Amino acid sequence: MLVKCHECGKNLSSEAEACPKCGAPNQAGNQLRASENSKRERANRRAQGRREAATKKDWLAFLMHMPPVAWIGVAVLALLLVGLLSPSPESPDSIDSGTNSASVYVPERTVSAPVETVLGLDFSCKPSLSIPTDARARYRVIAMKQIAEGVVQIDTQRIGSSGTSYNRKQVNCDLFKPSELRDADSWEEFNSDIDRAVEYYDLIEGSISWYETVYACSEFRPISEGPC
Repeated sequence: MLVKCHECGKNLSSEAEACPKCGAPNQAGNQLRASENSKRERANRRAQGRREAATKKDWLAFLMHMPPVAWIGVAVLALLLVGLLSPSPESPDSIDSGTNSASVYVPERTVSAPVETVLGLDFSCKPSLSIPTDARARYRVIAMKQIAEGVVQIDTQRIGSSGTSYNRKQVNCDLFKPSELRDADSWEEFNSDIDRAVEYYDLIEGSISWYETVYACSEFRPISEGPC
């Protein structure tokens, strides 16, 4: 798309960094790219919201159409699990004091396994990533490596109410711009995908991509790929 230079009025490409005639920064092109990136971010968030809503709707429909026999089976199974997990008062630890014997119940401690471990993918050893604008989700940096001087590749995992997703970016720290390489809703799909062509784009401060880029450029250290 052609835009006009604000200094000399010459037509130039919106992708140009500066006017080829007078050398002035391409303000109109930068504003246009920023607007397009903002639209892309909003579209991604709307798509994410639709996926979350669809997941909730599917679960509700599934529960509403369960036959009464299935509900009875769930109730019986829950009672059995409660009975199995409840500590037995008939097997206390005994403490002898002289000729008297006192029974003291010592409850067992139960440690909940991380979500990744339950799913068979343990990323608990990987560093967490704080995204204040998406505080309900949990992020981890699951891989990071240097591609070239000032260029970093970062893989992240997002766990939210809609499920788990994975993303890979290539970040140019000198330009402070990222490029989306791949994203997927499952670990298998993420690993079988092929990186897209590098196309750096301008960031919106406070966006998810902005926080990922800040981390890649300021907290870089090699992180090996794959689960723990």
